[in-house]
Amino acid sequence: MKKILLLLVPSLFLLWGCPPCQRETIDKGKLTEYALSYVPYANGDTLTLQHTGGKLIQFAINRETQQVSNTCEECCDEIISEENLTTFTPDYPIFSMSVSLTEYDSNYVSCAVSIGKYSFYISSDTSISNPNEKLVVKEKTYRQVYQLKSDYGTYYDTDSIYADSLYYNLEKGIIQIIMSNNEKYTLYE
Repeated sequence: MKKILLLLVPSLFLLWGCPPCQRETIDKGKLTEYALSYVPYANGDTLTLQHTGGKLIQFAINRETQQVSNTCEECCDEIISEENLTTFTPDYPIFSMSVSLTEYDSNYVSCAVSIGKYSFYISSDTSISNPNEKLVVKEKTYRQVYQLKSDYGTYYDTDSIYADSLYYNLEKGIIQIIMSNNEKYTLYE
């Protein structure tokens, strides 16, 4: 009988689960100007990139900010914040692009640039991403350039061509995209 009780009591705790928690709503507020400065594009702008072969591709830019809500199951909290999403629609059938911007607190901004299904991450945390002093592309010098590699290694499919590297700065945005086959798409000014 004691053995049955010893097995029954822990089983009741497993069935009961964790005690209910008090859900709290945490509002992170609006994105700051500092965070918004990570994306130098405005709604209605056009980005022009030149392919290695000379073709100019124009991207129509749509930029909008929306409120998002995420629930933290472990801590029972609902976190409300703003996300700024910039989408680039090409005038030629190539990869899609977007930039997603979030601010977790006044010290941490996350900027994810997606090209196709691969992403590049820029963080305000300099231990994660730190820009180089300068970069020369097609005889133009750009300062404070992030040189980023894609997260291709996290996917197990075998895309033949994908965005391998991205050069980005806070003044111009996308400076150059290097594909896995060494084709380049370079900012055309």
